Amino acid sequence: MREAQLIGSRRPYALERITAPVDVYQSEHDRHVPPAMGRYIAETVRNGTRHPCPADGHLSVVVNQAGPCLDRIAASCGHSRPGRDDDSRGNTC
Repeated sequence: MREAQLIGSRRPYALERITAPVDVYQSEHDRHVPPAMGRYIAETVRNGTRHPCPADGHLSVVVNQAGPCLDRIAASCGHSRPGRDDDSRGNTC
């Protein structure tokens, strides 16, 4: 019940004020988080990018998109993940 209350409550911050890049990996078959919510967040955050995941569900999006998500994080730091286009300098994020 507490989780439902938190989800339905007003946030203590405005999404419009978030300036950091935000990647939203949104499942198209999620029965718990509707695709409209992911679209709204990606459109409202200044640097939001939506990544629709048409084949995923609520939990499979986490498992199936972990690799692409980690690749984006590493690339944003100017590096590649180990085992992916190996970074000869050995740098990690």
